[in-house]
Amino acid sequence: MTPTSPKIPYGGDYNPEQWPQEVWDEDHRLFTRAGIDTLTVGVFTWSVTQPAERIHDFTVLDRVLDRAGAEGRRVCLATGTAALPPWLAKKYAAPTPARPPSRRRPGSPPTAPVCCSSSTTPRRRPGSPPMPPPPTS
Repeated sequence: MTPTSPKIPYGGDYNPEQWPQEVWDEDHRLFTRAGIDTLTVGVFTWSVTQPAERIHDFTVLDRVLDRAGAEGRRVCLATGTAALPPWLAKKYAAPTPARPPSRRRPGSPPTAPVCCSSSTTPRRRPGSPPMPPPPTS
């Protein structure tokens, strides 16, 4: 239950950015029929909301949130990190997923050192610029 709800929220992940917007009407009709009142959205949106470095476009995510609100559904907004933007993986080695030992090249580390708390040297692809520092508040 939530402070403003007399019942336990009912729903799940919803990733409409992966198919045409025309499908959304049927999605919401079925959500209403099933009693779904809560949607987790944005799980795979990073590549959509940041198509290039320093370029942000929240148009699709805004449409998803507006539609959910218009239907009276609650939203749990995910971080969007399940779909790395292609530009990020090409430019920086750090976010590249680790491979299991059986799939690793001999002598390669299990993950990029920047992901390791004991590493002081971020890893980058040869010829690429160093990773930018994290934003400060």
